[in-house]
Amino acid sequence: MRSFSFVTSGIVVLIYHFFEDESHSSGIEKPDEKAYMIHIDSFRNQMKYLKEHDFQVITLDELSKNAVWTNRGVIITIDDGHDSIYSLALPVLNEFGFKAELFITTDWIDSPDYLSAARIKELSHKGMEIGSHAKSHKFLDDLDESMIAVELSESKSKLSSILGRTIETLAIPGGKYNKRVLEIAKTSGYKRIFTSKCSVFGSNDNWCEIPRFTIMRDTSFDEFKKIVNQNPMVRWRKGMRDLLREILIGLFGKTLFYKIQKTRFLLTKHLFHHS
Repeated sequence: MRSFSFVTSGIVVLIYHFFEDESHSSGIEKPDEKAYMIHIDSFRNQMKYLKEHDFQVITLDELSKNAVWTNRGVIITIDDGHDSIYSLALPVLNEFGFKAELFITTDWIDSPDYLSAARIKELSHKGMEIGSHAKSHKFLDDLDESMIAVELSESKSKLSSILGRTIETLAIPGGKYNKRVLEIAKTSGYKRIFTSKCSVFGSNDNWCEIPRFTIMRDTSFDEFKKIVNQNPMVRWRKGMRDLLREILIGLFGKTLFYKIQKTRFLLTKHLFHHS
């Protein structure tokens, strides 16, 4: 259930995934996943821009308590729970005095290249907000109701056990959801749900369908500035791309669509590498 709308002003929510630099190997090998890899220098430049141009980088909890609805508001979210959050992103966030919302795929905790339970707890103590990114990162709208409930409840339970508090925030894996997923998530105790819809989060929007903009490896600095400054053309292009994507998935099915997408990514990489 991806859609897009054109809220005139509100909070821009950004999605990041993995970070790298020359001295820190990410361990990410799949070419389609590498598309989400951000060099830490790019991330630092983006955070520096937010700081120098007086954007208010806030957490969802701060927004709910203080109602800081402004077109200069930004929420930083980082999905999956990769260890580069701790080794690379955290020092940059600290440098500029920013906090982020971290969404953890709990089956990956303590596995190579992903955050340990101890580091998740430490990040929470350092002011980062922790939420669920489901149990195994399966696309929830592909699962039956019992499996959706397992994905959401077991992730919630594990994070609650690590942190000693109730987890009420969810980021949907891959942005793949439908009405049934939302209802099960709310029944499981999630009160705030992030999606991957391309729009600004407005004061009248549903807190169980919070839109976000994905920052990828090929997101230029100019495009980043347009996103955070709420340039309507950027939102329109991203929205149209998502709409086209859903149409193609409807025509070909998810399995074939993702095979085509991966083949296209590998072909593009090969052509540029040998050009």
